[in-house]
Amino acid sequence: MLATLLANRGFSVEVFEKRPDMRKDFVSGNRTIAMSISKRGIKALQEMSLSSFVSDATIPKHSRMVHHLDGHISSQRYGKEGHTINTVDRRQLNEKLIDKAEATGKVTFHFQHECEEVEMETGFLTFRNPQNAGFRKKFDHVIAADGVFSNIRRFMEIQKHTNTEYIKIEYGYRELLIPPNDEGQYQLDPDFVHVWPRENYILVGLPSIGNAFTCNLFMPSDGPLSLTDIQKEEQVVELFEKIYPNVIPLMPTLVKDYFSNAASKIQALNCFPWNYKDKILLIGDAAHAIVPFFAMGMNTCFEDCTDFEKLMDIYNNDLGKTIEHYGEFRKPNTDAISKLSYNNFKEIAKSPCDDYHEKWHLERKIWDIYTHKWMPLYPMIAFSTIPLAVTVERAEVQNKILSEISESKKTEFLTDEIELKKYLEPKLADITQISEDYL
Repeated sequence: MLATLLANRGFSVEVFEKRPDMRKDFVSGNRTIAMSISKRGIKALQEMSLSSFVSDATIPKHSRMVHHLDGHISSQRYGKEGHTINTVDRRQLNEKLIDKAEATGKVTFHFQHECEEVEMETGFLTFRNPQNAGFRKKFDHVIAADGVFSNIRRFMEIQKHTNTEYIKIEYGYRELLIPPNDEGQYQLDPDFVHVWPRENYILVGLPSIGNAFTCNLFMPSDGPLSLTDIQKEEQVVELFEKIYPNVIPLMPTLVKDYFSNAASKIQALNCFPWNYKDKILLIGDAAHAIVPFFAMGMNTCFEDCTDFEKLMDIYNNDLGKTIEHYGEFRKPNTDAISKLSYNNFKEIAKSPCDDYHEKWHLERKIWDIYTHKWMPLYPMIAFSTIPLAVTVERAEVQNKILSEISESKKTEFLTDEIELKKYLEPKLADITQISEDYL
């Protein structure tokens, strides 16, 4: 994406990718097929003139369906009419982005080339190619979007040019599958994201191509019935009989899938600075890998690119200055989504509770009354482009008000709109209206 945006500004770009060209070869690896994309990511694709791809290749979902342990089901709408979370096929999206970059005529891809060495001051990079031969090349600027295990960041760490905090996450996940039924149709309603929240476990199902649901089971890394503990088929069955009995009939290949798809660790990190002078920049997961509990990893990385564009405009297309100042410009927002993503795991786990539902309905009622003054946290993240750091500030104010209402036991506010307005008017007087530009 960023290669395309730079090419559109007149820059010649070379992209070095460790993996083969996925358009020609099957790329192995245990990677999720279905990815969630929301307004921030869609906006980035639209800025690349990929609006038709968004409408043709994504599956919209307006609500999440919560499957409770006792068997009953409840739905929670994500936002208002027209607000949807969209599922997109990872491979299809990546192929489209590669095609778009090449179509500029200014982007060259070098597949199966892994960076082995970086000379910070001179700009020389050494790569290992498919023939296992190394070659060295000089670049004016280097932007490292090489992921959570970034080689560029590692060299910056070694040479004391950045400090990295590796965040220990006590959870991992297994990828599972709910296949189509015997008639070839979805077994669950594809208009929903399906969630099975349990204490210490969350199963999430996303509709994907082929009328199947790609599912991720988030679970503890250690302890009884954890990723490390479960080694036998009967343990998988024991876990699902205990907390997901209604899912077992939907997953005829549950045990096989559990052991054939390797356990995935959840990696998270923060580092700073993201740059070395005006020469080298870390971006995306290389700079700020976040946990997946808000489904905002890809969206955040895409927004990295649109924010990079904003800074390029501010510095009149000066790439060096943009690299030098990008970290301080963008990091408050990535810090915000990093914190929110981890906290959201706890929030999802609470969703079966009565208090959660009461708060959820009250907040939606307030949002209906004060559309441009109040917006719940999740819709701010998923259905607006309000700067992520600002969403945290607004959510803190809103949560304080909700807590005051809860503590005062004013349950009549759920039904009496006049009384609710009287209570809220003075409290919302100083809150800035949300600009239509963000909605």
